[in-house]
Amino acid sequence: MKIIRNYLLNDLQLKTLLDNQNAIYLVEKPKEMENNTYIIYFYKTLTGGFIKDYQVEFRLISKDLSKLIAIQSRLINLLDDPRGKKIIKDTETVIRSTKLLNGGGMVKNESTGNYEVVVYFLCQI
Repeated sequence: MKIIRNYLLNDLQLKTLLDNQNAIYLVEKPKEMENNTYIIYFYKTLTGGFIKDYQVEFRLISKDLSKLIAIQSRLINLLDDPRGKKIIKDTETVIRSTKLLNGGGMVKNESTGNYEVVVYFLCQI
């Protein structure tokens, strides 16, 4: 799923919302990184075979809830493509379609003071 990370980091609007940092991490943010606004993503295989379906979960994290809403909107704009009109590919992988799934939501982590917004997508590769 590195292909999705690279695709998202190439979007100038999203990168600006992430304070011009490459602040998209798989599973967890490295401890040495000092980002205040960042995205953590996870994925799991739903079906195998020639065409594989993956559920990709994005956790948007920041102390600024309004910034998270803007990031969520941009993610949906970039990845919600159920008709497969957007082409996301690299030399090894082509994503056939991505679409927004139900679920997700918002929560405040009282121990860190950060807000978290969760967004789910279905990706077909």
